[in-house]
Amino acid sequence: NFEKFLQRGGGLVVIHDGVVSADEHEWAKKVQGGAWIWARNAPEKTATKWYEGEVGIYFVDTQHPITRGISNFDWKDEIYYDLDLAPDVRVLATSFQSVFILAPQLWTYEKTWEGGSKPYRAFVSLPGHEYTSFQTPQYRTILLRGIAWAGGRANVDEFCQPAELASLKYPEGGPTSPEKAAQKLNVHPDFNINLVAAEPLVEKVMSLDWDPQGRLWVAETPEYPNGRTINRNDAPIYPYRARDPEKFSRGKEDRPAKDRVSWLEDTNGDGRMDQKHIFADFEHGVPGGLERVTSLVFYKDGVIVAQAPDILWVRDTDGDGVCDKVVKLYTGFGINDTHAVINNFRWGMDGWIYSAIGYSAGNPISGDGSRGFGRVTAGIIRFKPDGSALEQVASGSCNTWGFDFAPDGEAFY
Repeated sequence: NFEKFLQRGGGLVVIHDGVVSADEHEWAKKVQGGAWIWARNAPEKTATKWYEGEVGIYFVDTQHPITRGISNFDWKDEIYYDLDLAPDVRVLATSFQSVFILAPQLWTYEKTWEGGSKPYRAFVSLPGHEYTSFQTPQYRTILLRGIAWAGGRANVDEFCQPAELASLKYPEGGPTSPEKAAQKLNVHPDFNINLVAAEPLVEKVMSLDWDPQGRLWVAETPEYPNGRTINRNDAPIYPYRARDPEKFSRGKEDRPAKDRVSWLEDTNGDGRMDQKHIFADFEHGVPGGLERVTSLVFYKDGVIVAQAPDILWVRDTDGDGVCDKVVKLYTGFGINDTHAVINNFRWGMDGWIYSAIGYSAGNPISGDGSRGFGRVTAGIIRFKPDGSALEQVASGSCNTWGFDFAPDGEAFY
């Protein structure tokens, strides 16, 4: 009867130890996309393991209706890892008990059962060991959405309460809301701290500066640190694999990059930015988009940005406030570890632009490839804004991230 239900396209929701299937693991994997492996039942396979305690839930796919709009969070529960998973499951979230083990914890699976008339849907949630887990509004939302999705409901939020949906962005154990962040900072008595800009107006700001008109410019990096690059360790659970398997590649997603350079405006004078103007991204003058932008400085009719392996001059040649031309000034900087790339551009009083650089180092050349500037390593470099010269200023450090000049010209990094 159950298989007939699947043949009709019925929905299936599996919670926690519902994946534990004794010696029927092959059948269970066929039904739900993954199953627990007992060593005694399948000695040729890796046995599944568990870990109970403080764990995190990390959402790798926030585009799926079940996990849309939710943030990562930590809690006390139990995770399973080393399950036997089908290659075409769509992993929504992972956890870990070791940084070397990726452990899918939420996934969906859609198949047409043998002899079936249409695909059925399976949603699997490994969390749910602790009774208190079901009392958290964000997890209830995940489950209720999963039930609605598996049942083919048009609105996956149909069963959710407003308070449950409101918990998704800043769940307990997750990120701090911008309005509460100042409470966690220790400020010297001579200073005050106020919120100037926050989500959803801006997204993961990496760098900022003020232009001569007093406008606040920001480099937004929603995809940092990987951009479109698929880390080889993440490839088995990467959501793009199931979402568009024909375009899946172990190296890079086939789509435009999503970083951007924007300037912000306070339209009502209350000290809080409330309007954003996008200067440069894929839809605003940058072919292929910006990717892993780590700094910006103003130069003539635009900004010079760091986005290893390149340094780009992003220009507005017609004065309409939007980029219309991109000039590659330099290329060849390392990206082996995107936490250790070129960053923190600062104008020097000598007319050069100075930059910190981490251990990803590089062998920079001119944008047109006609000239090389030798090896640069972790420390400080400087370059001319016309793309004609680049040199190392200081070296011997490790992952140099952060740089600025004191009023007397002394360099701090």
